[in-house]
Amino acid sequence: MTPASQQLLALARQLAAWYMALPTAQASMVTGSVADGLSDGFSDVDMAVYYQELPSEEHLAAIRQRASGLGERKWLIGSRESGTLIEAFAVAGVECQVIHATPQAVEAQIDGVLLQHEVGTPTHKAMAGLLKGLPLYGQPLLQSWKNRIARFPEQLADKTILHHLQFFPFWG
Repeated sequence: MTPASQQLLALARQLAAWYMALPTAQASMVTGSVADGLSDGFSDVDMAVYYQELPSEEHLAAIRQRASGLGERKWLIGSRESGTLIEAFAVAGVECQVIHATPQAVEAQIDGVLLQHEVGTPTHKAMAGLLKGLPLYGQPLLQSWKNRIARFPEQLADKTILHHLQFFPFWG
């Protein structure tokens, strides 16, 4: 693990501790280059926190304030109705991108890919992150998802290959 990965992992652990203190928090993990141990001075922190019910905006703002001293959010995508919010904020010059999701939202996304064989969706990237992620809290829940994702159906593999396999004539 690079020294930058060790520093960013310490930051992720601190953030995770604050998120896990929220009443409905169930699990958290770090993904990306930090989990891979390959971070450098330009890397960010990618992490996910899973809740029975998404925390209030006030709770999220309080953690951003505690972490950065500013509380400012760079961007936000997702919706409370979907059960998934993704936000970014800076802590001492490091961008932190945090997925906040309910297990129901995660399981619906996994079902979409594994059971309905959805291809060409960002959910595949999220599932890869979950599969490679480093659990910080709630390992049993995270491991159950990892076990499920690891059983990639053959029909989905075939459909994914066909979706992405495109040949163009050399004159195209």
